[in-house]
Amino acid sequence: MAPSKDRGMQLPQGTSSVPRPGKSFLDLPKDVREQIYLRAGVLPISNAEICLLNPRERTMWNPGLNLNYVLNLLLVSKIVSKEVESLFFSQNTFTTPLGCPVHCLRALTALSDNALSSMKWLIIKIRNIPRGWHLLYLHEGYCRCLDGTCRMNEPLNTSYQQDRQLILEWETAVTRLAPYVAKDLHLEIYCDTADIDTAYEFVQPLEQITNIDSKVGGSFSIRLANRRHGPLLELAETTLLRITGKTLPLKSFHGFDKLPKELRLRILSFTDLVSPLTTNWQNGYGFARGCNDFHCISARYCYYYDYQSMCNKHHSMASNFCDCYFDVSSLFLVSRQMNCEATEVFYRQNTFFSEPNDWIQMKYEASEVSYDLNTSLTLNDSDPTGREVQHFFESRSKAALDNLKSIKIIATDFFDAPEHALNQKWDEWVGAFEIYAKRATNQNLEVLIHFQKSQPLKGFWYKHIDAVPPDAWSLEPFRESMEQAVMTLNSFDGVRKIGVEIDWELPYFDEDKFDPNDPIVEKFRAHKKDDRWGAEVARITKHLKETLLGNKYTDKVVKVDDHRDCVDPF
Repeated sequence: MAPSKDRGMQLPQGTSSVPRPGKSFLDLPKDVREQIYLRAGVLPISNAEICLLNPRERTMWNPGLNLNYVLNLLLVSKIVSKEVESLFFSQNTFTTPLGCPVHCLRALTALSDNALSSMKWLIIKIRNIPRGWHLLYLHEGYCRCLDGTCRMNEPLNTSYQQDRQLILEWETAVTRLAPYVAKDLHLEIYCDTADIDTAYEFVQPLEQITNIDSKVGGSFSIRLANRRHGPLLELAETTLLRITGKTLPLKSFHGFDKLPKELRLRILSFTDLVSPLTTNWQNGYGFARGCNDFHCISARYCYYYDYQSMCNKHHSMASNFCDCYFDVSSLFLVSRQMNCEATEVFYRQNTFFSEPNDWIQMKYEASEVSYDLNTSLTLNDSDPTGREVQHFFESRSKAALDNLKSIKIIATDFFDAPEHALNQKWDEWVGAFEIYAKRATNQNLEVLIHFQKSQPLKGFWYKHIDAVPPDAWSLEPFRESMEQAVMTLNSFDGVRKIGVEIDWELPYFDEDKFDPNDPIVEKFRAHKKDDRWGAEVARITKHLKETLLGNKYTDKVVKVDDHRDCVDPF
């Protein structure tokens, strides 16, 4: 009887049912195995950090990337573990994180011999955070800086017990690393030292590292101070010569003042001289930001940026050593040349606002405001005598007024204020521009005046839309006042361009709180589509442009191009 087809093919007599062993993973060529490792997750990542969570655990961590599946490959077998470890440490840049330096150095010491010998990029940052923790306080769940001008990392100083302990950990780490340093290793060391004696103790263990060769692609750099210091610079150069065999004479180091002026101004424009948010000015106090403002220049942080790159969160150059920023007011005190150039950047690349007090809060609440908030500084118009803006022009130097480029006058109460109050406000601005015309030599000012009209439905509810008087949509009663204001600005020769904006304040209405089929919601949507006020604004704006301003009129909002959105400015 023939065998059934359901039983499949019969094995020949004398053969075993056990399949023959095939080739293993290790029988594949090494380059093929490396490609498999790379596709499995051993990819070149940016800034993998070496940290120690507890004495028994070594962790390699990268912001936004989970490496657990990479570390699991180290447990497959000894051969696979060695190959993966070699590839992982040779393809990535490793940085001691911005945490406790003692734990970071211990984690570096705990790496295997194969990992240390395979490492190609290593960045070591020695920071002293513990002495700065007492300068922080907790506010609304965030850690705030009590002293805005402090640096969270104090210079290394062997007069402190914790710094002497840090030096001992540093010696142990260098002794462990030195025998395995490859010739093509890129080693960068950052440690700000307080004095020359501390610097000598710090660089002494580096005498064990002598085989970094620049001819085969290796490099070494060291920083011993965050500011130019002659003895520390000489010590850093001597250390560089001993490790790499090459020297950079002191005379080859050029200061910031030796760079071309265009490049100096470009660098300064990436500092907080160009205001990232709102900075207030008050007579007697000068420019200042709130101490609790997370974006303020005194205590601004970014925990997520690539090494030596632009800070994507704040659009500013990120420090390659710490995340604490200096107060930019110190730039004006460096030298006379720096003061002049910082003044030029500060007054030329910012737009100055004159606005009432309540508008400062409206900036953060109104989502439809079209102003350029990235480069704005506010003249706080809180003086009851109406002379705050005049005080600003009187207190500025001639160099500041010569570089002043953009001013924006926000007249939020223009249409609702009494006539005598309106005249007083414009008398203030007339006096301010008279001061500017007398003191400024290079008068090249662009002024944008923003008239904000209260929406005619402000006193009504949406069910009463049909009851709005027809003349409530008209700006004709205010045209004469607007013409007078624009003609006043046009009479000054120092005002090169004048822009006009007319805005209507839309009432707040939350559709989510109503039934979508509610007639009130339908009336609101129809009201938003109604372009009666838009046509009125266009008509008045065209009249001001053609009749009064002519060539002085500008259609663009007065602002300066913001170059800080680029990823790499150099």
